[in-house]
Amino acid sequence: MLRILSLDLLILLGLVLYFLVCRWILLAIIEVRLENDRSVRLKSKHDSALEPQSIYNGKPKKSSTVEIEDARKSGGIWP
Repeated sequence: MLRILSLDLLILLGLVLYFLVCRWILLAIIEVRLENDRSVRLKSKHDSALEPQSIYNGKPKKSSTVEIEDARKSGGIWP
């Protein structure tokens, strides 16, 4: 009887250790993925901070005088 009980406890201990190790490995994988995601986000924010302020959505931002001249050429504003 004692032998069966100790065998059950040994199996239970093995299962607990197995799940703890699996949990530890999964948490390590998740942490690495999150860290990579953070570094990519920080890198993209850092890269966008280095771009000139005149760039908006990948297109150069026009100044107001250029917009007025474009509108005059298209007939939207009278000279």
